Amino acid sequence: MATLAKKDKGFLIWEFVQARGGSKSAIEWARNYGTDLRKAWAECERGEFMVSLATNLQVPFGCVVQATLECIEATTKVLEPDMVPDAVGDLLRVCERLSVEGGDLVNLKGSMVPLQELVNDYRSRNEIGHPGHRVCEAALCVGSAYMNLPLNVSLAHQHLSMALQAAAYARADRVRMDGAPREFCSYVFNQALQEFAGRVRKFITYEVLVTGPMKTAFIHRAIQLGQEIEDVGVC
Repeated sequence: MATLAKKDKGFLIWEFVQARGGSKSAIEWARNYGTDLRKAWAECERGEFMVSLATNLQVPFGCVVQATLECIEATTKVLEPDMVPDAVGDLLRVCERLSVEGGDLVNLKGSMVPLQELVNDYRSRNEIGHPGHRVCEAALCVGSAYMNLPLNVSLAHQHLSMALQAAAYARADRVRMDGAPREFCSYVFNQALQEFAGRVRKFITYEVLVTGPMKTAFIHRAIQLGQEIEDVGVC
């Protein structure tokens, strides 16, 4: 495991991102920061870059999932209720429990089935740009991240990045349905990712990013949910 000194000072961030399958845009973003991880984390405006980086820096996976869920749930709240299938909430709650309590993936697999059927229905109707389809995909990506984690961490973090992109597209597609021009839809998409970055940064502080298994994120989540801190599980 990389030490704090190595993480903070001893590697070029873009090389680290590239070596772990980061997208071209993520690599180009990282080039601007050299070895200054603190500054990169503080200034990043793309939430999907951040969950990927956090996973690869060995932040406990449950913490990264919780940050991702925060962003997806925020998106479901800005959409009309009939655009968010009940199965989305069901899967998000299963992922929430896994992130805190751990456990096997049997319930997760079962919760993914109805969502996959909904996604197939949207595709059969050629409605892949419908906000409902996007939030279904976002939730499925989180489930897929868990399914892939035991075998392929890089694929797991890619699915979390895809989840945030799908959630951002849901917002852009919603304004597109109201006749917004393409430029404004792009603006909404980018603003959503910027909002997600702020949410991830608030949830996964720089100290959590570089010091490994800490309960900080779980304490933050417990406070949000009104839980007793003593009941919070470990990452």
